[in-house]
Amino acid sequence: MLDVLLNNQIIQLIVIVFAVIGLPCTLYFGLNNPSKRQFSCSIYFARIIQSGVSKLKKLNVLYENNPVDCLSSSTFALWNSGKIDIRSTDIASGRELKIKADDKSKILDARILKCSDETNAFAIKKIEEKEVEISFDFVNENEGVLFEIIHNGGPRSLNIDCKIKGGKEIKIVDYSMLSSISKVLRMEKMPNYVFFRFYLGFIILMMLIALFFTTAIYSDSVRMLLLKSKGVKSLMLSMMFATGFWAYALILLLSFGSRLKKVLGLGIPSTLRKT
Repeated sequence: MLDVLLNNQIIQLIVIVFAVIGLPCTLYFGLNNPSKRQFSCSIYFARIIQSGVSKLKKLNVLYENNPVDCLSSSTFALWNSGKIDIRSTDIASGRELKIKADDKSKILDARILKCSDETNAFAIKKIEEKEVEISFDFVNENEGVLFEIIHNGGPRSLNIDCKIKGGKEIKIVDYSMLSSISKVLRMEKMPNYVFFRFYLGFIILMMLIALFFTTAIYSDSVRMLLLKSKGVKSLMLSMMFATGFWAYALILLLSFGSRLKKVLGLGIPSTLRKT
């Protein structure tokens, strides 16, 4: 009975599929395990005044009676992206939830725009020239806050930071960036929809190749066409190529879904999406 199972091509294919696909799936879902406490954050940047020139011709801005040559708005969407609630007591002393400006920038003002739930008790604890501290009571899964920082810096002049006891670092979700694959192909400036068409087309190509090698497992003529040979060796090669391409296509498909979700802003709780 055991010999029959071991010599069965279908059983061999199933074993190889589970062995090859199971490992990348385990790694993917293991690395994306949301069981630990974690904040995720997305930042929307807008320039109000640049080099003393305002978008509104009649707008003049003074800060402490001095003209402002550069004025920007950074809106932070911060939410609990894990499965466990985060409480104020989970934040390490000395690494409280803060937004810090770089050496060339100053923070002028900060305000809470909206919260997922008022009982989270998000509040601006204090505002200083170089940092803003945010306090809260607790944050359940997919709950968070939307707050705006007015400053005189650029899109990357502010950094958000906090340390969660036994949790992960804040995950910065940048929806404007394409994947590392696009960077390798020097497609940084390519519109998102063009990139995703290319990415999806590449996934379909990998699946078609995997399908051809899967067909070759059961057809001598297809194996002869693809590998120019028949027999046990070509059969094993067909199984290896089929499972390899299916595994590669699956990883690309998972990555594609994750990237698409980010670009569409689906990772941000609906109550915190900036319209």
